[in-house]
Amino acid sequence: MSQAQRNLWRWLIALSIAAISIAAMFASLHSTPAVAGPPATGASYLFRFDANAQTFVTIPLPAGSIPIGVAVTGTQPTHVWLTEMGRNQIGHVIYTDTNDYQLIEYPVTSTSSSAPFRLTVDGNKVWFTERGANRIGRLDMTTGQIDEFYGHGLSPNSGLSDIKVAPNGWVWIGGQWSKRLAQLIVTSTLVYAFTEYTDTARPAFMVAPYSLAIENDDSIWFTVPDAAYYKIGQFDPFQRFFQWPQGFRPGSAAQEVVVTPGEVWVSDSGRNQLIQIELGTLPIINERGPIAQPIGLAAEAPHRLWVAQQTAQGAIGRLIYTTETTPSTSVDSFPLPTVGLYLTGIAVADDQAVWLAAYQATRLYLPIIMK
Repeated sequence: MSQAQRNLWRWLIALSIAAISIAAMFASLHSTPAVAGPPATGASYLFRFDANAQTFVTIPLPAGSIPIGVAVTGTQPTHVWLTEMGRNQIGHVIYTDTNDYQLIEYPVTSTSSSAPFRLTVDGNKVWFTERGANRIGRLDMTTGQIDEFYGHGLSPNSGLSDIKVAPNGWVWIGGQWSKRLAQLIVTSTLVYAFTEYTDTARPAFMVAPYSLAIENDDSIWFTVPDAAYYKIGQFDPFQRFFQWPQGFRPGSAAQEVVVTPGEVWVSDSGRNQLIQIELGTLPIINERGPIAQPIGLAAEAPHRLWVAQQTAQGAIGRLIYTTETTPSTSVDSFPLPTVGLYLTGIAVADDQAVWLAAYQATRLYLPIIMK
């Protein structure tokens, strides 16, 4: 193949990729009918589920977005925030109804691969972890400015996972690879510090936190989805003390954790159930379900939980626990309109709509002939 032919191949491939990206970007501004079927190559989606009507709205995201974290605020319009790990951006969907929504994106470009991972909303700030850059990002909703926090006591290559903000303003982050629970206190964009914690008294209880939940200023809950442990831990930053509730049965795989008044809930994909921890002097651990392959977890109310179900079809599940007279558990499951996706973040809006992010996990390799 001549040099001119090689250049033509490169130009055609680049043009095709650009066309796919542009088409996906325009498609993300319009809802699609809920028709079951396989995803397009490299597809990423945001789903809105109306529990009353039991209907889905499908919002395609730009190809290769790989959305991971999801947070929702407000109604009419609803603001949905998500991390686009594959495109190094923070996405913002402004949703009024099925015919009126738009996607705005904020590039995180301080490094070549920031890989935004999980996020949380606190007031008019969106906090997020940058798994690729080992940084914490903070997006100002009103100005669009992104500030980043790194170094200053944060271990290198931490494998930053989840992030939450306590009522007192302290930011808590999981260091999944560094096996540390990290605290970030920000005075200004230039004055801030990370403090990292691990259970030195019981090193066999590996911290390696993935999902976080805040009970109050002095109670941080986290899951440890490690193949040898699958534990859930609690940390008191004032006493600097870790506790590890016992009672998890063999085969448990703790994934996500949320806190409701007087209780902690954990999705257990290993035993196909939700674990309920009733808080008190001696926590009581109950198993609620069964519910197939619960991964992501969000609470609509203290005893009404929504889960992302990583089954072959993929589904949004609902678990309702009733304590009146005889305690009982009911489970419903609603299959996604698109099959074959990897499910990630899930959140419940103020109007009780459930939002779920998902993407196609397989990669596409384009043949490039160079000779």
